[in-house]
Amino acid sequence: MMDNPLISIIVPSYNHLKFIECCIESIINQTYKNIELIVIDDGSADGTKDLIVELAKKYKFAYILKENNLGLVNSLNTAILEHVNGEYVSIIASDDYFCEDKVFKQLEFLKNQTKFDIVYSRTYYVNSNSQVWGKSDYSTFRGGDIFKDLFLGYFHMPPMTIMYKTEVLKTIFPIPENVYNEDKYIALKLSEKHLIGFLDEYLTFYRKHSTNASNDSYKTYISSLEIIKQYKHHELYDKALDTQALYWFSSLSKNHKTESLKWILRASKRFYSKFFIAGVFNLMGFPIEAYYSKWKQKK
Repeated sequence: MMDNPLISIIVPSYNHLKFIECCIESIINQTYKNIELIVIDDGSADGTKDLIVELAKKYKFAYILKENNLGLVNSLNTAILEHVNGEYVSIIASDDYFCEDKVFKQLEFLKNQTKFDIVYSRTYYVNSNSQVWGKSDYSTFRGGDIFKDLFLGYFHMPPMTIMYKTEVLKTIFPIPENVYNEDKYIALKLSEKHLIGFLDEYLTFYRKHSTNASNDSYKTYISSLEIIKQYKHHELYDKALDTQALYWFSSLSKNHKTESLKWILRASKRFYSKFFIAGVFNLMGFPIEAYYSKWKQKK
């Protein structure tokens, strides 16, 4: 590794006029300066494109503006395979943002821990107004051979925290464009063959708001199921379905009851879980989360 390697940062963008300036400026203001910023817009219709052009003039970064909305995976395939020049690469959605020393700290980690070509960290959770309301303080986070943990759903790597060695990331591209849950696809493909480093610090801000792409629970479910099915001959396949079933049952029980019922038997193996209980109440038409929220507001 060079002492001062070029780091590519890809910002896929779609209708994030309110947030993209914060994201871009968090990259421009990194303490580590040898950065190649690539913004790729997927046919935004809310004025985001005009703002990208304005910010590119100010900060001098590369950008690609697509006329039509072709999907996030199309944007990633284009950026990774056609535009990235850095030795390392990070990907961050245009509504999230970095702490100012994110790139420096992760690069130092990879310089010192040479058995790793990939590193992830913890993240803060913020709302639409950038107010911190939580953080990924999971005790299950760890480094090393973590394929089993990711496959069984024990935890997931916050995608905006990850830094990859570019040549390693490119080995799994292009991603099939029918993949909706690209984060899970990338994580499993890479952890299957590579050790993953974990830097136990909070280095990013993940924004939760009403227009998050991940809000479509049904699309995420279908994509996750198809990804897991790719490992149907793996010895952990049946266990993976069991561990995922509880989440699928609960998340689908509000708006996709028929699909949710497909997983009730597997989910019932953990009938004592709050997720299983919430799913049952949702199926009966009594969303327990809503009642709990109202009860808390009255107290």
